[in-house]
Amino acid sequence: MGRNLDDDDFRLCEMCESQEIRHIVYMQHPDYPDILGVGGDCAEMMGPDGGEALRRRREKRNRAARRRRWLKRKWKASPEGNPCLKAGGYRVTVWPKGLGWSFTVAREDDAPHHPACTFSTPDQAKLAAFDFRWPAVSRLM
Repeated sequence: MGRNLDDDDFRLCEMCESQEIRHIVYMQHPDYPDILGVGGDCAEMMGPDGGEALRRRREKRNRAARRRRWLKRKWKASPEGNPCLKAGGYRVTVWPKGLGWSFTVAREDDAPHHPACTFSTPDQAKLAAFDFRWPAVSRLM
């Protein structure tokens, strides 16, 4: 159960007593008699998984920020003149394929990955390479 305050109305989190919050989550613990009005971060820390949800939320937010900056990074030209970038121990190359674009993601000690599909623009191929290498949902390797 929670409640949103008006746009200009903030309240101090009753758990950490340091964060100003606008969305209040009301929580109660069997060892504490009062119901607390807390912010989202503190509510997740008080939850049954001990902050795991908070870690996942931060990881998701950080991935989204990295993806937004991905196209703005300084892409170099490969020997063939294709956009190329080294990131996180991987080399990502975007190249023309048929009437569209494709990508290669490779690590020096691993086989390269080439998708079967093509993309309309180099930027779409770059974002697909990002999503392949850093998927939004963890996948088993």
